[in-house]
Amino acid sequence: MRDIALSGGGGLQVLLRELRPVVVQSQKAAHGALTSLFQRTRFDTTCVLLDEAERSKHLLNGLEKACKEALLGEDARALCPEVTVSSMLKEWGNALLKFFQFFEETSSKPVEQGVLYSLPSDWWDGALSDVTKPISRNDELVFEFLTLGRNEFICYFIRGVCLSFLKEVAQEGGEVSSVVKAVCEDTLVAESAALAIKSRPEKPLIRCEGCEKSAEELEPDTRFMVCSTCKAKLNFSLHYCSQKCQKDDWCMHRMHCGKKAVSKCLPGTAGDIIWGAPQLPAFYREQFNLAGGGPVDLADLGPGTPQFVRSAALQRQAAMLEADKAADYFLFDASGEPVRVVIDEHIMKAAFRFVRMNAMSRAERKMSEYFAQYLIKVMGAHPGLGRDVILRQFAEEYGDDVGEKLEVLEKKLPGEVLLERMANGLTKMGPRVMNLIQKS
Repeated sequence: MRDIALSGGGGLQVLLRELRPVVVQSQKAAHGALTSLFQRTRFDTTCVLLDEAERSKHLLNGLEKACKEALLGEDARALCPEVTVSSMLKEWGNALLKFFQFFEETSSKPVEQGVLYSLPSDWWDGALSDVTKPISRNDELVFEFLTLGRNEFICYFIRGVCLSFLKEVAQEGGEVSSVVKAVCEDTLVAESAALAIKSRPEKPLIRCEGCEKSAEELEPDTRFMVCSTCKAKLNFSLHYCSQKCQKDDWCMHRMHCGKKAVSKCLPGTAGDIIWGAPQLPAFYREQFNLAGGGPVDLADLGPGTPQFVRSAALQRQAAMLEADKAADYFLFDASGEPVRVVIDEHIMKAAFRFVRMNAMSRAERKMSEYFAQYLIKVMGAHPGLGRDVILRQFAEEYGDDVGEKLEVLEKKLPGEVLLERMANGLTKMGPRVMNLIQKS
C-alpha cells in the first residue's frame, strides 16, 4: 500500500490519471487468472468438491495478496462488503463459484476493449444517495477514486485466489491436485457428485413414517404429528401425517416406542445419514451401507418404470430381469439361447445397473451404448456371441442407432470402456462425496 495525499481536486485528478491504467491492468490480470483456473481445473465442479477448510485457505491467501498489493491496502475491505471468507463459503462453495462466474461474465467485454470496469453492486451504486445535492466536483472525484480502489482490490483478490489454487494444482498429492485429477479422469461422475452437493437442502425433509409422503406430496393444510412418547422420553421426532398412518405403523413402531430412536430412515429425512442429498443417484447410495454393515444388495435397482413404449425385445429383457433379480443382463447367442450375465464386483455392478435402469426407463433412451460397450468387452468372446450378435440384440431392444452411438463413443474414448471409467471414478469420488454430504 502506498501513502496517499488527497490535497485538493488537482492532486486527486493526477492520482486518478495514474490509477486508471493500473486498475485496467488489474482487471485484465484477474480475468486471465480466472480463465486459466476454469480451463485447467474444471473449477465449476472442483470448487464444490473441495473441503471447506481448503476453500477457506485459498480465500485467505487471496485476501492477504489483495491487502498487500492494492493501493488502499487493507482499508479497501471496507469498500467491498461482498468480499469476505464467510460469504464466499456459503452454499458449500457455490457462492464463490457464482461470484467468479459473475465477474467473468460482466468483465469480459470491458477487458477485451481495455476500458475501466466496475463490479455491479446495488450497495455501491447507492453510495451517493445520501450526499447533499448537487454533488460537488471534488465529491465526484473522491467517489471515482474510491470506486477505482474498490475494484482494484476485488481484482487483486480474485487473481490471488486463482493463483493460490493454481499453485496447488501443480503440487502432486495436495487436496486441490487430487480433486482436479479425479474430476478430469471421470467428469460424468464428478459432475453428478457436484450437482448433488450444490443442490443440498438447508434442513432435512419431514416425511410421514406411515405413508412415507413429504409435505409437498400431501394436502397443503396437512400438519404433521409426532409420537409423544418418543418425543418425551428420547427427544426423538417420529412424524405422521394422520392418526390413520400412526395407527397403521404401530405394529412396526411399538417394539421401539419410547425405548430406542428407530425410524425408516427415509431419504431426505433426519434419519437418513445423507439427508443432504435425497436426489443422489442410486449407484452412490448403493455403493456404501451407511449404517455400517458393508455393501448392500443391489437387487432392487431393477429396469425401472418405462417412460416410453418398450420394444417387444426390451419387454422380454425387463421381464427376465424382474424374474431373476440376481442377473445383470441376458444376452442371446446366435442360436437364440439366453446367456445369463452376472457382474461380481460391487461398484461395477452398481454402475452397470444405474446405466441399465436409465436406458430401460428414461424417455431420452440414453446410455444403451455405454453398457453395450461393456458387454462386448466382457462377453464378446463367449461361444455364440460376439460384437455383431450383441449389437444386433441391442438394436432390437433399444433402436437401430445403438451401433452408431457406440462408434461415436469409441472415437471419443479410444481404448477405454466408459462404464469401467465410471466405476473407477465412483471408487475415487464416492468417499469424498459421502464425507462432504454427511457434513451438511
